Amino acid sequence: MTASQSPAAPSDDAHLDQEAECGGTDRRAARLADELRVEQVLLLWRHIPTIVLGNIVNCLLTTGFFWSLGPRWLLVSWTVLILVFSVNRLRAWHRRRGQPRPKRIPPRIIDKAVRI
Repeated sequence: MTASQSPAAPSDDAHLDQEAECGGTDRRAARLADELRVEQVLLLWRHIPTIVLGNIVNCLLTTGFFWSLGPRWLLVSWTVLILVFSVNRLRAWHRRRGQPRPKRIPPRIIDKAVRI
C-alpha cells in the first residue's frame, strides 16, 4: 500500500474543526486567555524591583526639585509614603518569587494590578 492509498490520518485542522463544532473554540479561547493572564502577572512580578527602584528615584528627584518651592512637611510625608509602599511591594515580591508557576489567574487579579 502506498502513501497515497493509505487512509488519511486525522490532521490537526480536522481536530480543530471538531472542537469548533462542539464549542471547543470557546474553551480554547478561555484557555488562551488564562495563559495570557498568567504571563502578564509573571512579567509584572519579574519587573517589580525595577519598578520600585524607578518609583523611589522619581520620588527623590521630585522631592529634591520641589524642596525649596513647596511645604517641606508635605514633601517629607509624600516621600515617606512612597517609601513605605515601595518596601511593601518589595516584601510581597520577595515572599512570592520562589513559588511555582500558577496554572490560572482570575481576571480580577489583572484588574486589581492595573488599578494599583
